[in-house]
Amino acid sequence: MKTGLRTIDLTLAGMFVALMAVGANITSFVPFLVIGGVPITLQTFFAILAGAILGSRLGAITMAVYAFAGLAGAPVFSKFGGGFATLLSPTFGFILSFILTAYVTGKLIEKKKSVPVYITAALIGMVINYVFGTNWMYMAYKL
Repeated sequence: MKTGLRTIDLTLAGMFVALMAVGANITSFVPFLVIGGVPITLQTFFAILAGAILGSRLGAITMAVYAFAGLAGAPVFSKFGGGFATLLSPTFGFILSFILTAYVTGKLIEKKKSVPVYITAALIGMVINYVFGTNWMYMAYKL
């Protein structure tokens, strides 16, 4: 059982934080990917990939670092947004769900590594992301 993070772990975690920031802002270059005020981004893909590659623990930590970086004010959220006011955004539920998505995806893959497990874990991660995110959005629009 490893207790610390290796240099490669920190490098990969930083890379995934950067990929999340780039994936969030893809709509800045392709504006027709905003539907009903909700940007269609590559973040779900990168959150699932982080869980699959980094594992449950480091994948979840990486997604938490991404969320905290955005809340601290770095323009890493969609439309180059960031800051504490993002908590009130209807799409903030998706940002929170990335942590759980990466964790569950990584945990499923850690149990058994095979192609069907990778596919199943990715699909379950996507369902978690959209169920959590859309419910948050529904509540935000209702309240």
